[in-house]
Amino acid sequence: MKRRTFPRAVWLAAAGLLLAGWVHGGQITDRIWLKGRKEPHLGQISGESIDGVKVGLATFSITGIVRIQYGDAPFAFREAEQHREQGRYEEATRLYETALRDKLMQRRWWLDPNCKYKIALCHLGQDEYDDAVKAFQKVLGEHKDSRWTPDAILGLGEVYFEQKKYNNAIQQFDALAKLAAAKNFEEWQLRATLWKAKALRANKNPDDALRLIQQIVDTGQGGKYGDIVIAARTEQAVILMAKGQNNKAVDLLQKLIQEIAPSVAQEIGDGSETRNQRIEATCFNTLGRCYLQMASKAGDAKKKESLHYEALLSFLWNVVLYQRLPAVHAEALFYAAQCFEKLNQRTRATELRNELVQRYPDSTFARQVRPEGRGAGN
Repeated sequence: MKRRTFPRAVWLAAAGLLLAGWVHGGQITDRIWLKGRKEPHLGQISGESIDGVKVGLATFSITGIVRIQYGDAPFAFREAEQHREQGRYEEATRLYETALRDKLMQRRWWLDPNCKYKIALCHLGQDEYDDAVKAFQKVLGEHKDSRWTPDAILGLGEVYFEQKKYNNAIQQFDALAKLAAAKNFEEWQLRATLWKAKALRANKNPDDALRLIQQIVDTGQGGKYGDIVIAARTEQAVILMAKGQNNKAVDLLQKLIQEIAPSVAQEIGDGSETRNQRIEATCFNTLGRCYLQMASKAGDAKKKESLHYEALLSFLWNVVLYQRLPAVHAEALFYAAQCFEKLNQRTRATELRNELVQRYPDSTFARQVRPEGRGAGN
């Protein structure tokens, strides 16, 4: 009997469905994680836009969605997500582009804007600012009503912020606030206000920045937007650092860490969300940088050494406990190495820098280390 053969594309399509594991009897099953729920909602998403994600007869607001796992996601897309989350942006970009070329993909209405937005994030993560601007603008130009529209506007503002084009950044944050007001996305309004405050602080306007931070704190009283309020208060500490009020900044950060400690412990116990853990990690890195700034201004040698130890302990908290948060972990490795160098423990500093380059080769901090084999500022 003659052996029957099938086109390679058919085998690839079948393999993709098996790998996805969520296609039963021709019915695609998506998993949608919503805020406040431990278990995902199961269903087939039939459409996405800035106005919501449609699943059967229900429509979920994009502000209530934490994460979506698509049942028909191409293998390249799933691999790209893993690489991006690990900070390997170059490989992630290549895989997102591969997913975009998938001719067998049927539900392109979610794949195309998703991949293009994530590619923009990868460029931003590698400090490829011109490419990032083009990528975010492509999302906004080609997918105006995508659920990624607010993210893309914010991302474009972040690129301008990193380029020190603060007026351009503020225009984007104002545009996001206007869109959020029109869509009744109060959470996005607060995020836009927070980033505007950052831009004002960086543009040497700390008083107006503090005024906006206070607006966020006042609006978020009662716990509805607790994570944004904590992020705003963390930014408040950075502003205090910029104003030379380091002791106030340290006190504020220590207070914040104590406040969220119970929520962090609960998250760890439940093994579900990592929202408060991310906030805690950000606070520890900011606290460490504050101690470093204080050490740079200390005249007494013993005081300087003590502050370097305090900074080191803050960064080591994240080095040890938050390896699953690539951006935070890379920053902590970078600055902890600086602290070890300042404390004349150069072998340990070298070990941390090698770990940084090996684990996060595409990160901003790895590129600062790689040229001379040493961290900036040593």
